[in-house]
Amino acid sequence: MSPLLAVFLMMNNYFHDVATAMLFACSATMLIFLDRLKLSCPDSAAFIKTVYGRMSKVFWFSVIWVIAGGTIRFGTLYSFEWKNAVLKGHTDGLIAKYVIASIMLIAGIALWSVVRKRLRDLGSKS
Repeated sequence: MSPLLAVFLMMNNYFHDVATAMLFACSATMLIFLDRLKLSCPDSAAFIKTVYGRMSKVFWFSVIWVIAGGTIRFGTLYSFEWKNAVLKGHTDGLIAKYVIASIMLIAGIALWSVVRKRLRDLGSKS
């Protein structure tokens, strides 16, 4: 494998991990905002709508990156990440990382659907 390709794959994998974390972080942050703010106050409702609009862009960009970057990552998993982990004796760590990333991905998507439902309910109450 050429050094340039290895750098590309390493950066793709790094940004794929960041996108997974951002997906979860956007969902968790929005839920915290929805729980903590007094939504009966017009300023709070306007703030939530503004933040939701911005977080939604980050969330969906992260989803697209997870899919696109994940396709590349999956295609090169054995030849790049797995072989390297075997050589260095890090297979358990790599497996643990993928388990944690999978949990974060599933939880982030599930939490985002809760956020959307709460905002939909909030909009129907106003």
